[in-house]
Amino acid sequence: METSVFKFSQVKESENFGIKVYKDSIYRGELLDGKRAGLGVCLYKTRRLYEGQWLNDNRNGRGVERYSNGNKFEGEFKNNKPHGKGVYTWLNGEVYEGEWKNGLKEG
Repeated sequence: METSVFKFSQVKESENFGIKVYKDSIYRGELLDGKRAGLGVCLYKTRRLYEGQWLNDNRNGRGVERYSNGNKFEGEFKNNKPHGKGVYTWLNGEVYEGEWKNGLKEG
């Protein structure tokens, strides 16, 4: 599997590596006590893709989310939402770079 955020081959060799199938997605990456924790990739049935850091089954830390409509967010996440510094790129080429709070542009 390819990822632009981390070396998937190294994560795959981790003793915590696992694959978890959900009703709407599949996760490949590090697990802790059955929860997504560390680095991993989650592909959703909607063709949305998140690759990056996880904590307690939530997107937390640095990551990239590619949406099914072609838009992309790259930056910091907290509790599954963009939070902190990040760059949102629309399919038409427009870009917003700045602060995010609970999934919303801040500033």
